[in-house]
Amino acid sequence: MNTGKQNSSAKCGAPWKPAHVRVLKTGYAKELVIGFRYCNIKPLKVFGVQIRIKDDDGVGTVCTVKGDDESQVSNVTEGLRALIMSLKKTKRTLKLRTTVPCGRIIGRNGANVRWLATNDVHIHVGSVDDGCTLCTIYGGSPEDQLSTAENLKKFLIATKNGDRDPREK
Repeated sequence: MNTGKQNSSAKCGAPWKPAHVRVLKTGYAKELVIGFRYCNIKPLKVFGVQIRIKDDDGVGTVCTVKGDDESQVSNVTEGLRALIMSLKKTKRTLKLRTTVPCGRIIGRNGANVRWLATNDVHIHVGSVDDGCTLCTIYGGSPEDQLSTAENLKKFLIATKNGDRDPREK
């Protein structure tokens, strides 16, 4: 009699191994944790674990790491903790929500975002479920963030009014 649990999909009746799960809660937006084109998460995927990142009702982000090997889950969890510590260096995050499409804000090859983001201030542009666009401004000093937010606001107003190149105003 076998007292261990069996996985019905396991080959040759191999014993079932429970998955190890770690959960981290952050105070940062999902877009900041994932990074542009998943640049923050891609290096952690080589460990062969599942990483799930989702918003926690607007309060922050919940990161769930799941895998069969506890050491790999621990390595990825520590990597996420290091990422979160590096995000803490950004003193604050500003968010703007608009109906202007992402592509119009980003511009050809990112020209508009490069024009708007100066002095170590970064802008992340992403779609939201309700069809709006969410612009997240982070990095740099608070004064630089506010200046970038003002320029972005002027840019969005000019874009909505149908100006051909709002950067020239």
